[in-house]
Amino acid sequence: MNVGKLVGSENGPTQVPTYDWTKYLSQYFSRIKGIKSSHHFHFDGTGMIRIKENIEAEEVRLNVTKLFPPQNTMPNIVQAPGLSVQRQAYFTRKSNHLWQKTNRILSPLCPVSQYQRR
Repeated sequence: MNVGKLVGSENGPTQVPTYDWTKYLSQYFSRIKGIKSSHHFHFDGTGMIRIKENIEAEEVRLNVTKLFPPQNTMPNIVQAPGLSVQRQAYFTRKSNHLWQKTNRILSPLCPVSQYQRR
């Protein structure tokens, strides 16, 4: 059964670390152009990947490996940047109906007092 878990608290400490996967993986693998339009992937463990946009599309083969990553290594832990002001405003607008019913303020996670309540 899926059970919700606390990721962090409003005042800073996190129970789930955030890793810099982009920087780490870019050392070992090439970017795949147009990956968002592809839906079928086959990895064979050698660094070759077979990609298809859809089940009937022509298969494209790419070698995405620059180097094989060393075993038992992980990327650096980074401080999660938090929500941008624009994202906080969006979240406030979209969740307005929820916090009005409970009279709860979502601050400092989402400081609604900074935004016009609609």
